Amino acid sequence: MTEDSALALTKTCEHGSGPPNQRPAHLVVVYSSKREAIGLRWPLDGEAMIFGRARTVAARISDEQMSKQHALVDVGRDGWQVHDLGSHNGTFMDGRPVGAAPVPLGHVLSMGSSLLVVDPCHPYGGPPDNDAPEPGWIAESETMRGVRRLLIRAAHASGGILLTGPTGVGKEVAAEVVVRHSPRRGSYRAANCAAFEPTVADSELFGHVKGAFTGADRPSDGLFQAADRGILFLDELGELNPGVQAKLLRAAESGEIRRVGATATTKVDVRLVAATNRRVDADGFRSDLYARLCTWVIEIPALSERRADILPLFEYFYEAEVGAKPTMSRTFAEALLLNPWPHNARGLRNLARRVAGDPERPLTERDLPDDFHSRLEALRNDGRAAAKHSPPLPNERRRRIHDALVNAKGNVSRAAEQLGIDRTKLYREADKYGIEFDDYRVEAKGA
Repeated sequence: MTEDSALALTKTCEHGSGPPNQRPAHLVVVYSSKREAIGLRWPLDGEAMIFGRARTVAARISDEQMSKQHALVDVGRDGWQVHDLGSHNGTFMDGRPVGAAPVPLGHVLSMGSSLLVVDPCHPYGGPPDNDAPEPGWIAESETMRGVRRLLIRAAHASGGILLTGPTGVGKEVAAEVVVRHSPRRGSYRAANCAAFEPTVADSELFGHVKGAFTGADRPSDGLFQAADRGILFLDELGELNPGVQAKLLRAAESGEIRRVGATATTKVDVRLVAATNRRVDADGFRSDLYARLCTWVIEIPALSERRADILPLFEYFYEAEVGAKPTMSRTFAEALLLNPWPHNARGLRNLARRVAGDPERPLTERDLPDDFHSRLEALRNDGRAAAKHSPPLPNERRRRIHDALVNAKGNVSRAAEQLGIDRTKLYREADKYGIEFDDYRVEAKGA
């Protein structure tokens, strides 16, 4: 990122511009046949931008499959809009061809071989995040960069921290960011409250004396004492029963714990970081405990709300399995970006384990599980249904010719056969849509 683009990013995230009903955002390249294009981003800051491969356009991507002037993104009364500029291969929103369409936050634009995400800024803005990488913290989205800034700020402050968000988003990784940046020098302990047996939850947290219950043949310190002068992370806090939550509240307020079976209390100095996937007003979550922890309430959003993180996270998980980054086809990458990911990063890690193999072999649509194919087919059917109720777009024919040439690696005869036409007609249609056969042959040689 250049200094100028970093400054533009900062200004857009801090102050915002464009339509009042839409959060500040960027268009960021998350996939391209040109690896150097990945990570390029442009602020949606009120200025119209033309995307294409020409050196003269405001938003240049050196992608041979893009037209020189491919699409225009500008602001309208109801938000950002994308307009295809008669491109060779068409412009697509969430897998559907568009002539002109809104650009909603979090959605996926496809131009040529490049995929772009509409990446919203985090309410806690600030300068671009240029610190040393956080172990396990993979975040290209401005949302998660903003979350990291908040975590670091909270780490240097005081008071309880409550991390909220659905299961699988990485709340324990967020807690570890707090630990790394905290000035506290005591031990760090972490536990999942959902894994506690109800009868021994007190003992797990506060310890016990010898003989306190059947099987207590030796004393135990418990998590609070083990984390003295440090940080205790309690995941899935809402799974604790109300009685244990009340004891946890007393310990947090008084700085004292009582071991199970003991008569005396013990002083501890522990900073609590807790996490829950429940609504804090849900049954079973004590409001007074929430009030104690709400000095810092930091939401870790679902993966579907930060799509710019999906492909970097997948690469991270895949590399952890095979020791090398994967090679992905555009259709494979697009399928990952359009998936709802109900299990968040956990589901992405499971997919990486499933498809792990030879990193030299590109991952394609055929490597995806059946449920991915069902969703992709539903998207395509939606696109076909929409096309039946509107005049045919030239972009659709351009796209079919483009896909045939890609599949045929630039071989005109094979592409014509796939399209069900003869070579002469294919030459006429390619000339009509400005398609250059050499572009596909060059790409095939470099593949």
